[in-house]
Amino acid sequence: HCNDAIYGSDGAGITGCFHGAIRYDDIFAGIGIVGASPELKNTGNFRTDPLEEKARITGWVGQLGDWNGVEYAYAGRLGIEGGVADDIGFDMQEFFHELFGAGFRDLVSQNDTKFLAGVSGWVRSDIGHMDGGAWDVRLLPYAHGAVGLDTVEAGAGFMFALQPDWETRNLALLLPQNGAYAPVFGGDGVGIFGGVRGVAYEGLYEELANPFIAEAGIIAQATVFDFWRIGAATSCTTEAYETADKPDCKVSFQMGGLF
Repeated sequence: HCNDAIYGSDGAGITGCFHGAIRYDDIFAGIGIVGASPELKNTGNFRTDPLEEKARITGWVGQLGDWNGVEYAYAGRLGIEGGVADDIGFDMQEFFHELFGAGFRDLVSQNDTKFLAGVSGWVRSDIGHMDGGAWDVRLLPYAHGAVGLDTVEAGAGFMFALQPDWETRNLALLLPQNGAYAPVFGGDGVGIFGGVRGVAYEGLYEELANPFIAEAGIIAQATVFDFWRIGAATSCTTEAYETADKPDCKVSFQMGGLF
């Protein structure tokens, strides 16, 4: 589950998402769905919200690389928003609502199906690798960007990571989860990060209230039984978007198998 809405996490804009990806050498591919279920601020009543509910389904194909110690990834994406994507997203919502006893909404999309295309990527570098015995300290500045019919945005940040000395891969990044970015693979460890993000356009909510925001959080990942990588992350904005009373927060959980 993730919460990464322009309109904050206090009931003024809630998102949920599911991403899946596979990597072979330096090539990765994946598919994801993100749904925006806005609710009227301070009431939690989605039935009176003037904003539309929308969903987005995106597929990615990309490549990872390393150039003179600078790690990077880039990907192309195709997808759909509204219409068919809405109906699939609503069906998923109904399943979880019934599973957790949250009620039955029986929603039907009121939007036309819109086809999406774009490119996105990120880059980072290990500028400080300090050997601390069994654990290494890594200082990782990073930047990311996405351009397309769904999203136009860019951001940058800095991560302080603590990783086992045997781990050769840097810790995963927690990028905006609006469908523009494929999941970021990474190694074991724990890290704290902070950054800024600017959004020029977001198709789920086209009227941006506060397109510039700072964010900070923590991420951790561990390998279990030499096969499963399990990770979790949480982050919050340092201030609320203009239409929200509280800072926006998101929580993510990921699990991957090593083949």
